[in-house]
Amino acid sequence: MTLKDKVLVLGHVLARAFLVPIISMIKLRGMRSYQTFTLTGIRTALNTDSESALTIYKQSITQFVSLAAEFYFFCRYSQAHLQRHLDAIELSGIENITCALASSRPILLVTIYMGNFPLGFLKLISSVDIERQVYIFKVNPKSANEERLFSLYHRASQYVHPLRLGEHGGKKAFFELRKGNIVAMMIDAEVRVTSREKVAFLNQSCNMQSGPATLAYLSKATILPVVNYINGHGQQVVRIEKPIASQKLLTDSSHKEAIARITQELASTMENWIHMAPEQVQRWPSIAQIMAQNAPTDL
Repeated sequence: MTLKDKVLVLGHVLARAFLVPIISMIKLRGMRSYQTFTLTGIRTALNTDSESALTIYKQSITQFVSLAAEFYFFCRYSQAHLQRHLDAIELSGIENITCALASSRPILLVTIYMGNFPLGFLKLISSVDIERQVYIFKVNPKSANEERLFSLYHRASQYVHPLRLGEHGGKKAFFELRKGNIVAMMIDAEVRVTSREKVAFLNQSCNMQSGPATLAYLSKATILPVVNYINGHGQQVVRIEKPIASQKLLTDSSHKEAIARITQELASTMENWIHMAPEQVQRWPSIAQIMAQNAPTDL
């Protein structure tokens, strides 16, 4: 380990021990206006009591804050030290993406803000022979964290590019999928879209965004859900699920039927992930808003 890596490791440990808890507390106080609303969503989603919901909420805030520290340090480690971290991550379901890559169909990778998903995706693209162009939605053009994220990806693969969300993000994604490329996106953050489908989600009927399903249907893309989480043994896991949108569903179903079925499958997959490790989910306010009928409009 180089001297620079040793200094960074020490800073990383200190940040986790002291800085992250302090910033999490400040963040928690700053979001008090949404706390009651979010806690109600957590209690409803998980059928749990107020004390457990508050614990999950606090842990999720800490997860969100600690991710910024992870960006900062991982982007500055030497390649050798970063690789040691990647080697320690368990990658499962690799056969699902290998099979998808063997076909000529485009691929839509979907995940949620859960666990250390940026490092998990880095593990994925550095472990699988992906020679197609990969585009990842970049939400905030001014975010230093997102810039650091893409600096990591570019170190691993020349094929990975940011896809600027902006006004025409969906069209850009569609065109890349139509070329046979790969697009990666989050499915739990956008709560202001107007295109929605009614789904069963977390103990109630919800209106879920249907953008991913529409992209898959129009481009005939395979949807591969990917989840990042820490298991009960403290092991970081990247799990690639089985495909959602089959060729038969995309070609033999009507537009309305296919989008409704895909959106429900995505909602069910997302629900399974949330139940698996609710404290590792980082966007509970957005999830609570998806569940709400008359939610605040400014999260």
